Amino acid sequence: MCRDLDLLTSLPDVNVGLSIPTDDDKVRKILEPHSPPIGARVVALQKLHQAGLKPWVFIAPMLPMNAEKLYELLAPYVSHVMLDPLNYRKQVQAIFREQGWDYALTDAYAAQIRARLERFFGDKAR
Repeated sequence: MCRDLDLLTSLPDVNVGLSIPTDDDKVRKILEPHSPPIGARVVALQKLHQAGLKPWVFIAPMLPMNAEKLYELLAPYVSHVMLDPLNYRKQVQAIFREQGWDYALTDAYAAQIRARLERFFGDKAR
C-alpha cells in the first residue's frame, strides 16, 4: 500500500488518505472482501506517518465496529478523520440481518457511532 512512499515524501503539501470503515476484519471480509485487511491499512498509516506525512482516514461507510478500538488503532497516525454513515442500507439489509448486524442499519446506530468517534477524536474529527 505504500509502494510510492518515496514519491509521496518528495512532493510538497501532499495529502494522503485511506478508507477504514471498521476495526473488525471479519466485517471487512464480508462487506469488502477484495480490500486490504484492516491491519495492513494501519501499517500503511504508520509508514506514512513515520515518513513525515500527515495521513487522514475516511471512516465510511461506518460499518459495525468497536469505535473505541478503531480510535486506538488510528489516533497515533492520523492528522484527521472524516466520518460518513452507511448510506446504502437497503442494498445491504439482507447481509446485515444474516450476520446479526440489524442494529447497524438504524439512524440511532449511525448517530451513536458518529458521536463516539467525534468524542474520541476531538478536533481531528470532521
